[in-house]
Amino acid sequence: MEQASEERPHFEHIANPGSLFGCHPQSAGWGPSTCDKEVRTECLAALAHLPFEPNVRPSLFSHQLFRACDFTFHVQQRQRDGRDPRGITVAFADEEQQFQTVDNRPLLRRGGGGGWLHKRRAPVKQSTAAFNEKNKEEEELRLGKKGKSEQKKQQQQQQARFARIHARHRAFSEWSVQPTNEWAVEAEIPLSQLYKHAVESGKIKVKDLAWRGELRTYNKQADQIRTKLPVALQNLSSNFDYYWVTTQDDDLIKEQMLNSSEPIDVAATDQVLACLMAAPQSKYSWHLHLTKVEGKLLIDKANGSIVDLLTVNETASEPPMQDAE
Repeated sequence: MEQASEERPHFEHIANPGSLFGCHPQSAGWGPSTCDKEVRTECLAALAHLPFEPNVRPSLFSHQLFRACDFTFHVQQRQRDGRDPRGITVAFADEEQQFQTVDNRPLLRRGGGGGWLHKRRAPVKQSTAAFNEKNKEEEELRLGKKGKSEQKKQQQQQQARFARIHARHRAFSEWSVQPTNEWAVEAEIPLSQLYKHAVESGKIKVKDLAWRGELRTYNKQADQIRTKLPVALQNLSSNFDYYWVTTQDDDLIKEQMLNSSEPIDVAATDQVLACLMAAPQSKYSWHLHLTKVEGKLLIDKANGSIVDLLTVNETASEPPMQDAE
């Protein structure tokens, strides 16, 4: 039995590898000649003596026989990765050439020794008048001319309003009846004390003594009055004569005081009672007549007195102006 022999690549030792290749001069330019056959015959004829086996690993030939020579590879690699130490210096030099010096004087240093933060001024104490004056000036600057005119207008309106109030108090503070020295003072009741006197309405017993007069039906059209459905007011003062009866002229009061089985101590009309109830807040001057007969007190008014007048805002803080007529 014969043993199979293993085929191995055959290598020959070449003493001078440079003698295997020739140099073909090209005086017309760079690169090989146009005649490839002549180049292969003259320059690469010695390659035929080198063994070449396809089964051998290419790494043997790539390291020993063939190698690409590119002298610009490393330069391009450094430029691409930015590893050229001269690139930064050259870039700064190019940028500095683009600028020109226009002023080489040194900067002036501000005095103060450490800045304004280290030397704060002490707060100046202001009086109340100075503070108010400062706020007034700031308010005037903020409002401007328009704000000043509006503020002045409001002040004038307020002054006129106060003047009207004082005039009203002066006009209505006149006595309805001028007292004389001949009058004897029986008692003095300040109006401010009338606030303290109160009557519990729950303890008052009401009894109808008689029905007088005529009560007409209510006109429901008054509930339907709107801005779009106005109703003109009618002046009926010429058709009717308003008469407010006094306590002594009231027949019902006279009859009850004379013929009633129950004792009656004080008698007055509803109009007189309304004046007494509104006395602490009344702005008008009025007077009443008190008559005492057989232990019975009659509170009455004079015919044609101010109590008979129909007033507006009788208990208001600002009474109406007095008519000029």
